[in-house]
Amino acid sequence: MNLKEINTHYKLDDQFNLDKMYINPFNPPDWGMATHKISGKKKNKFQITIAFACNASGTEKLPPFFIGKYAKPCCFQKKTGKELGFYYCNNKKAWMTGLLFEE
Repeated sequence: MNLKEINTHYKLDDQFNLDKMYINPFNPPDWGMATHKISGKKKNKFQITIAFACNASGTEKLPPFFIGKYAKPCCFQKKTGKELGFYYCNNKKAWMTGLLFEE
């Protein structure tokens, strides 16, 4: 059975799609309008992952899911993501993992 056949057993409201993007805000651009790579500049390893999910009919959009490296980053001022009004988790590399996906 392929995915298309499996999805026929579910309503569009019950089929969800999740997509993620990575942001590296402190790295200089090295492609696009840049004509050459900037040499001598070490890449900053800071990264945050943001996951977006909605159902196939578009009637239910889940709030963005943020994944960072630290449990309580300095910019949170000793608060959690929940206290600040958004869903935030952390792991060593700020990546989406199977456990975070299930959560």
